[in-house]
Amino acid sequence: MNPIEFLKNKSNRVKEAIASAPSNLVRTDKFQSGRDFLMDFARVPEPEKRFVQAMTGGLNENITELPDKFIGPIKGAFNEKLRQQELFSRAQAELAANPEKHEQTYFDASEGINKEVTVPGHIESVLAGKDFYGGFGKIPRGVFKQPLKGEGVSFYGAPRDLHLSLGHANVTKDKEGNYRLTDTWDVDHDPEFVIDPKTNKPKMQFVQGAGADVYHPEFDQTGDYMFIPTGNVHKKQKDYNDLTEGGRLASTIYNLARRFGTYEPLQYDVTIPSEQWEASQGVSPLNY
Repeated sequence: MNPIEFLKNKSNRVKEAIASAPSNLVRTDKFQSGRDFLMDFARVPEPEKRFVQAMTGGLNENITELPDKFIGPIKGAFNEKLRQQELFSRAQAELAANPEKHEQTYFDASEGINKEVTVPGHIESVLAGKDFYGGFGKIPRGVFKQPLKGEGVSFYGAPRDLHLSLGHANVTKDKEGNYRLTDTWDVDHDPEFVIDPKTNKPKMQFVQGAGADVYHPEFDQTGDYMFIPTGNVHKKQKDYNDLTEGGRLASTIYNLARRFGTYEPLQYDVTIPSEQWEASQGVSPLNY
């Protein structure tokens, strides 16, 4: 190797070492323990603590414990999901058994005369009945806040710290009555949307079982109208889905963390013993 090539290789290795220094430093146990000690001493709230951790190297181990104040709202959200699933199943059975009872009549004046029109009933009208939620205004936004299927539980509507820390997480119960919560704390990007050239607005499509699980009579199924994404993320994009509450400042910090290689998602794997679960008072997310 001639001297010029040797110096170039040496220079490149030095540049790579300098560029990777922040990334390597924040992933050491010593740095992470000191960082977390300072945040605990300063009593940084749970959501902000997790954000700082994710932006500064993450954690070298899973998060296995949650604040005691989270257990009641987690239990309440889990129970609310089961309740909503049961109500929805009952509403479906009621509509199938008594379709005429739930038909709706209204007057259509679109042709210049008031014409009485009767249309089939739908899940929302059944859920609004006295045997269910007892009124349209009492149905949670989008009919359901909780996912209808799978292990996901929504904590939107839970107290601030839990809502901002987890958002959604998987919660399962084992044979011994213990509950396991798993989640990945990361940042979801807003994708670009397919733009309709005629309206210059994002195109929409009906996705079965997606979104808020609203029942649409025209499709005779639950789902939602969703934007059609291109799958791309715009290079100049600054704001992201998961950073809405933090705004531009949180997005700027995230961009810097990605640039320096210090961003690292967090992994939750928490077991809540059956004794602790039973002793906790469930807090319904609808109260918030």
